[in-house]
Amino acid sequence: MTKTLKTKTASSRRIPGRVILAAALYAALAVYLFWPYFNRLTLSQYILPLNFGLAATGCFVLSKRWISSFSASLLAGALYAFSPFALSFAAYHPAATIPLALLPWLFYPAAYWQRWPAFSFLTSHNSKNRTPKRQTDILATITTAIFSILPLAVIVLFFILASPIARFYPLALIELKLENFTALAIPLAIKSHEFPFSFYHIPNIALLMGIFVYLAGLRITTLLLFLVTLCLSFADPILSTPPVIWALTPMLFGAILIGLGLQALCWAARPDSKWLLACTITAAVLALASYLAGHRHAAAMHALAALLAAIILCIANSKMRLHPLRWTLIYSLITADILLSAATIIDKIF
Repeated sequence: MTKTLKTKTASSRRIPGRVILAAALYAALAVYLFWPYFNRLTLSQYILPLNFGLAATGCFVLSKRWISSFSASLLAGALYAFSPFALSFAAYHPAATIPLALLPWLFYPAAYWQRWPAFSFLTSHNSKNRTPKRQTDILATITTAIFSILPLAVIVLFFILASPIARFYPLALIELKLENFTALAIPLAIKSHEFPFSFYHIPNIALLMGIFVYLAGLRITTLLLFLVTLCLSFADPILSTPPVIWALTPMLFGAILIGLGLQALCWAARPDSKWLLACTITAAVLALASYLAGHRHAAAMHALAALLAAIILCIANSKMRLHPLRWTLIYSLITADILLSAATIIDKIF
């Protein structure tokens, strides 16, 4: 993997202003999607746009730990909070969207604790640190693991307090099935309340590119958390916690991978042609499979994704950068995919 697919260290000095801008854009998106149904919403359902906006902003803030591009983080937040999977929670009690909104913020300590002065003694690059580097690394790994488990404990506590104590059940005890993952190819084929595990159509090439970036600098802690929570989403309920709720963590991880992939697509150069070619072929295969399955809309969207990847491949091979053109194509197509597909899902729910 060449350096063009390496991510830059995100700067924290400009995050507050950008967070406000991102939150405003997410709020506008939430209002746009729910506006046609405002006259049908009950009083408690008005929390839905708020929770989806809060979830998107949380993912944006979390993703800035690894993504330097504002646009890439902005799309990552939108794809986490307004994905088919996330919108499915609106088909149940409005309180079911609370874990969706809180989860990215609960992972904030795990992502940013190394920047806090209170933990400076655990940073191995500190020149005044007299603790041996190996011991420091072990302590840092343990600290990250504790902060990574903490969000899961809070989610369990939420459902413990809701169900056995308050006798309140915001979400049915649903577990994922393999059928849910067919939505990766055909997001709108599965019913909205059945939790299609998908980020829509065009973002799939960015997800694949993000996986390539992640494999270039594999982080075991993140991978273990992804695998454990994904397995739990297929298992029996734990302490009244619906199994499907555990899939929020892989979705959050996947949204950040998409952000990394979008950044990589924009900066990819000629040495990265093989990764761009893999994205093009994957999108073309999904288009063909969707067409053969009789889903013309999905086939057309995957064909657009293949065309987008092919255009970026041609630009990279010609040694031209054309970053504004790349971002314009990426942003316009993914935004259109989100707006059209999310509106269809919300219409089915309400």
